[in-house]
Amino acid sequence: MPIALNGDDATHPSISGWERVLASAAALYAIAFALWHMVPFGAAWRVEMGDLAFLPVHGAIAILARRVWRTETVREPPRRLWGAIAIAFALEALGAILSFTRAHWLHDDPWVSWTNLPYTLFFPIALWGMLGRRDRTRAARERARTWLDGATVLVAGAMVCWYFVLRPAALAAHATSFSSIASVLFPMLYVLLLVANTTLLQREPATSAREPLALFSIAMLTNAVGALIAARVYLQTGATDGVWSDAIFFVADAVAVGAIYLRLRQADSPATVAPYGRTMRTLSALPYLAVAVGFALLLVAELRQWSEPLGGLVLGAAALTLLVLARQLVAVRETSVVLAQTAARESEARFRALVQHSSDVITILEVDGTVRYVSPSVERLLGHYADDVVGTRLTELIHPTDIPKALAAFGDVARASGPSAPITWRLRCADSSWLYVENIATNLLDEPTVAGVVLNTRDVTDRKALEEQLTHQAFHDPLTNLANRALFRDRVEHALARTNREPHTVAVLFLDLDNFKTINDSFGHAAGDRLLVLAAERLQQCLRASDTAARLGGDEFAILIEDAPNSDTVTQVAERIAAALQRPFVMGEGEMFINVSIGIANTEGTESAEELLRNADVAMYTAKSRGKGLYAIFEQSMHVAVLERLELEADLRRAVERQELSVHYQSIVDLNSGRITGVEALLRWSHPRRGFVPPSVFIPIAEESGLIVPIGRWVLHRACWQARQWQLQYAGEPPLSVTVNMSARQVQQPGLVTEVADALRDSGLPPDNLVVELTESVLMANTEQTLDRLQDLRMMGVQIAIDDFGTGYSSLSYLQRFPIDVLKIAKAFVDRIGPASDDAALARVIIALGRTLRLRTVAEGIENGQQLAILRQLGCELGQGYFFAKPLPRDEATEYLRTSMARVVPLIANSE
Repeated sequence: MPIALNGDDATHPSISGWERVLASAAALYAIAFALWHMVPFGAAWRVEMGDLAFLPVHGAIAILARRVWRTETVREPPRRLWGAIAIAFALEALGAILSFTRAHWLHDDPWVSWTNLPYTLFFPIALWGMLGRRDRTRAARERARTWLDGATVLVAGAMVCWYFVLRPAALAAHATSFSSIASVLFPMLYVLLLVANTTLLQREPATSAREPLALFSIAMLTNAVGALIAARVYLQTGATDGVWSDAIFFVADAVAVGAIYLRLRQADSPATVAPYGRTMRTLSALPYLAVAVGFALLLVAELRQWSEPLGGLVLGAAALTLLVLARQLVAVRETSVVLAQTAARESEARFRALVQHSSDVITILEVDGTVRYVSPSVERLLGHYADDVVGTRLTELIHPTDIPKALAAFGDVARASGPSAPITWRLRCADSSWLYVENIATNLLDEPTVAGVVLNTRDVTDRKALEEQLTHQAFHDPLTNLANRALFRDRVEHALARTNREPHTVAVLFLDLDNFKTINDSFGHAAGDRLLVLAAERLQQCLRASDTAARLGGDEFAILIEDAPNSDTVTQVAERIAAALQRPFVMGEGEMFINVSIGIANTEGTESAEELLRNADVAMYTAKSRGKGLYAIFEQSMHVAVLERLELEADLRRAVERQELSVHYQSIVDLNSGRITGVEALLRWSHPRRGFVPPSVFIPIAEESGLIVPIGRWVLHRACWQARQWQLQYAGEPPLSVTVNMSARQVQQPGLVTEVADALRDSGLPPDNLVVELTESVLMANTEQTLDRLQDLRMMGVQIAIDDFGTGYSSLSYLQRFPIDVLKIAKAFVDRIGPASDDAALARVIIALGRTLRLRTVAEGIENGQQLAILRQLGCELGQGYFFAKPLPRDEATEYLRTSMARVVPLIANSE
């Protein structure tokens, strides 16, 4: 089966039908004319046609050779040859036309004339095509041998021409010296082309592409024979039309057509290796054949008339020459053996030098693992001398834990051939340390020169350390060095798999640091990172060695507890962690305090690691919602609550589009005059299926999901517009103001100031009639950005109020730093006010603080006259609550304002 080689793809055009027809017709034409010359029929016609009979076949050869030359896949120098052949045979066709014209129109038919010039040009052009490109890759010695071989063949050809042509020419009466030389010239030139083409053939790779060149060499040899016969006939008889010579020329043309057609077919498919690895070294045998031809001529000449002592001398010279040739063959054979041995010694020396100076250790092992040879590089790698290692078992150097792996690998190598996959184990160094090495074993037991297992060993300690480092980084948190989410999940999956085989308790604790974002925003991310590192250290101190602590991201941690005796053990761990994290963290910024919310889930009723982690996460959010710093154990109802929350969030997203949200308004009353000075805009949601949804339920969902931003924008525009409408309907002194609550998400939006300005501009509400109400936690988040935005609002004229003052984490310094106008006393403080209670102290402090800082105070949640009377005595300026009016929809609020703006709220009567 021929083997396809690279280099000839199908980018060339395929051989066409007309080319097949042309080649077949030319070959049949040449064969027919060759047969016609061998029969007496039509001799007159043959003479009449003369050289013109060669015109069709020479023209076809020129066309087909040009087609081969234009084929892109034909390589140089053969491509040059086919181009030269196209030109040479075109000249042959021209010569046929000129020769016919000379003979029939000029009635002149000499052997040598000016019309032979195209025939003569055939040879230098063809020779240029064969040898025109110098092969620089060949050695000068090889080129010299090629030229000597060619000269030998030419001399033999000259001897044949002399014996069969020149010597008879001397006896011919009509022959001249010029015609004799010309007669010899043509066969000698064909011999020269034969030598040149055979040289090109030998340099061509042993592929199917050599076959056309071989056929062309046969055509040149056939032409040389025909030219020799034609010259002999002419010199003996004076006839220029040789029957046998013309037949031979037609046979040569037919072979040339076959060679070109074969190359065209090969250009239509990839080149292939010659079947059975056949090689062609014809040129190597030609010099010996030429010598044999020379002595054959001598013997033929002497056998015609035997004479002593010349005849015996000729036989002796022939015998001596044959012996010398035989001796040369033996010498060449010996030289080849010597060269092969020298090359083997050089290769062995080169291999030995490479082995001895290689950084890798090369070891040859017996079947039982005994070291038969080890390269000297073992001393550089392990510190052992090579002589000390030879004769020992390799397992004596391998780490005990790696021996089973090594023996298994050697077993696989012994059963297979070729190199093994890389195997890594540890080898003992001379200083008793261990070195990671990578080994590739090759089974050469059947190789006579080796007869063992070859082991290539290289040091991979640095690579192993890097791999371990990368593996550690891939499965550990870079900040705390705890396990990351991927490793923790894998550990949980392994723990659950163990429970299927050996029932035991597996629990996961999900931790979230409370108010960590506040620390990050207040003291910077660097301080937050240090706090996370310290918290991770305390976590690990609370766990056993068998437990796994992980940082899942941000301020979220998780702990895997295996083999817990009971659920009390898990809760004790949670309590221990909570107590450890409640202790102050001493840092450069001072002492910091944090709490942690913990969710606990165990394997009861869980089937996968994902479900276990989800349950712990749900429990953690439940603990956070119940009050920070607590832990909660997962119950199925928690999951239901989470699903309900997700459903509620989805409904809230559609509530804006369905116009389910509305703004209610609660009046704010001057406690001294009883006049309504403003209203607070409060968001309400009327669910089509659930009914009224309390703000305490959906507002946190809106804040966490980010829906509070578009909803808050809608409330701001609606409240400002409605307040302006009421101002136009119910003019009063001072003008009615509107208070709008804003969450931390809204304040953090870069376009907050622009949104407020747009709402005021669109509604026409004066800026000083808008009160933006914030919680204390908002002031603690992104302090600098919050300060800048509040100052921009204050410069615009908008008033700033702090809601539920005293229940947050701010310090009194914020009251001086931030542009605050109003302090709102939380309802929790107002509820504690009573005639027989001293709980009014907190309200008294806040009111006094507001008076000192020149801030107005508003009491929220006033529900009875006693609370009102005490607040008035304490000096509180404004108040709101069910005592005056509950939050009302727009239409009801409009009616309430219509009836209340015309009169003063009877504070004294209601206070009784």
